[in-house]
Amino acid sequence: SAPAIEPAKPAEPVKPVEPVAAVADPKPTISRKEPSPTGKEEKKMLDINRVVGPVMQSGEIAQAVVEAVRHDNAPKEVDVQDRGAYVRIAVEDECIVTRETMEAEMGRPFKMYEMEAFMSSFNGQIETSTDQIRFYMMGKA
Repeated sequence: SAPAIEPAKPAEPVKPVEPVAAVADPKPTISRKEPSPTGKEEKKMLDINRVVGPVMQSGEIAQAVVEAVRHDNAPKEVDVQDRGAYVRIAVEDECIVTRETMEAEMGRPFKMYEMEAFMSSFNGQIETSTDQIRFYMMGKA
């Protein structure tokens, strides 16, 4: 014979949560810690409403894109968020990745469509050519 099934215990009552007043942040930002010339870490802020750039599937090409973005967009602040399965790269207003820099990073000839194949998404507008990919904010063409 089958074992007896016990009736479920009643759930404990849920305590009401006190409402939290919403505070609008007039300028959302991405925070990133960077070493300063004094050796101490300083927080840099990017305006989240102005960031553009690729979202790459993790791997060799993503790492090359991160380094290429840092090189091709210097001295701009570059924010890199590694989420395990993907890497989000953000630069304010305009982000350029050149074939020449990708070839130097990869150590081999590189076609820009290879980057597109591993780009799962992007922020901003995009302009592609055989020599570069450009991400930019609308109105900044």
